Amino acid sequence: MRTPCLLAAVALATANDAPLVGSLRLLRGTLDAAPPGSLNMPALYELRSCLGQALADPDEQGLTRLHRAVLDCDVERVGTLLQAGADHEAGAGLLEVKPLHLSILNGDERTAVLEKMLSA
Repeated sequence: MRTPCLLAAVALATANDAPLVGSLRLLRGTLDAAPPGSLNMPALYELRSCLGQALADPDEQGLTRLHRAVLDCDVERVGTLLQAGADHEAGAGLLEVKPLHLSILNGDERTAVLEKMLSA
């Protein structure tokens, strides 16, 4: 079963964030190897909060990872980010452009990203 944290790790891995990805891969290995009941749940909740913040943090242009994935027409990354809890209502820039708006304005003839955003 994929947890939101592991989905976030996959989403971050596809966003070319090498230092964070290395740490998340190490963490994933640790979580996968941990015997049931041996995990520190408060630490996992804190980790989930940190990953959620990493998903929401805008880049230097004010775009979130979801905005970037939509602009890249990367359907798999859009789906993974949404499953990981990325905010599909996050606004970017002065006009507060949402990822759904970008999927429409992007002009891509393929509609898979738009369909994924509409199902969010």
